[in-house]
Amino acid sequence: VILAAGAALFLAQTVLAWRALRWNQTAGNFDPAADRWLSHLAQGAEWFPLLGLIGTVAAILQTFSSITPGSNPTPQDIIRKYAPAITATGSGLFMALANILPTWVVAVGRDLIRSLAGYPTPAEPAPAAPPP
Repeated sequence: VILAAGAALFLAQTVLAWRALRWNQTAGNFDPAADRWLSHLAQGAEWFPLLGLIGTVAAILQTFSSITPGSNPTPQDIIRKYAPAITATGSGLFMALANILPTWVVAVGRDLIRSLAGYPTPAEPAPAAPPP
């Protein structure tokens, strides 16, 4: 479930990142139409570590509940039952890292394109002056 949701989110962010890197010739800047959605989807990617943690806890509880009292399970049996917990952790972390990439590509790509094209990078807004 985590991998499927992460892959769908990654695909949507990749399409939006491609649109965000298109140069608007008349405005002399990048097309900002996809920025809002790209930002929202990037915030959604922050939930994948939590989903992995929930999957890990659920799989650990399932592992311990499947061991009958008084039995002596082998280490191989415990590892086989514990594997879904590790898979959930790895899936959540992998999808979180993969879904950071499209936003990073837009941020770095825009600066790189501007610098190679000879355009100045936009200045950050000046901080507001403190009240007197």
